[in-house]
This record gives sequence, structure tokens and C-alpha cells, in this order.
Amino acid sequence: MSFVTNLNLKPKLLGSFGLCALITIAVGVLGQFGITRLFDLFQGTISNNLVSIMQVDSVKANVIATNRDFFKVIALVATKSSSDDIASTLSALARIRLKHLKALGSIELPLWTPMRKKPVMILSRTGRRTTPQ
Repeated sequence: MSFVTNLNLKPKLLGSFGLCALITIAVGVLGQFGITRLFDLFQGTISNNLVSIMQVDSVKANVIATNRDFFKVIALVATKSSSDDIASTLSALARIRLKHLKALGSIELPLWTPMRKKPVMILSRTGRRTTPQ
């Protein structure tokens, strides 16, 4: 420590300025790495959520089409329309149902218990039941 006390003012100021500059550079480099990592994680979140949003939009469109055709069948039966009209509407309902099941084929829904708040089994769209690891 006596070495520092024996120095003139100019070397002391230059040394402290250099130390502050090194600390500033180190903080900047660490901040840049953190921002790069955060950007990568943010991009992953966006790409995963957009897939889910597109699936929800597809499901919503299919539900609207199913409701429309379902009420059309009810109206056709109530007005005693021809069986060809009813059959064509029922076939459209079947097509929408298949499209809906195809859109949801890869989604697995966890069943939650109200007390434990964790999944007790997984129910897939294929009807297969599995328990989580």
C-alpha cells in the first residue's frame, strides 16, 4: 500500500480511471450477453405461442362452423325439409368434426385435481390415457 501513497496525483488518477473503465467494459459485455440470451428466449416464446394461437384460431373457426351446421340441421328438421338437405348438412358436420379432430390430434390435455394442482393423468385425443412421469 505504501507504493500507492508514494505516487504522484497523475498516476493515481489514471489508475483509478483505468480501473473504472475496465469495470464499465465488463458490465457492458455481461449486459450484451444477457440481452442476447433474453432475445433468444423471447424468440422461442413467440414462436411457441404463435403455434398455440393458430391452433386456437382453427378450433374457434371449427366450433363456429359446427354450431352453424348443428342449428341448420335443427331448423331443417323443424321445418320438415327434404332428407337430402338434412343428409348434406349432416355430412358437412361430419367433415368439420374430422377437421376439428385433426387440428387437435397432437394436443394433450392434463386433467387437474382441485386439491393437488398437478396432473394425475393425460388424456390424449386418441383416447389413450397415460400418467405423467
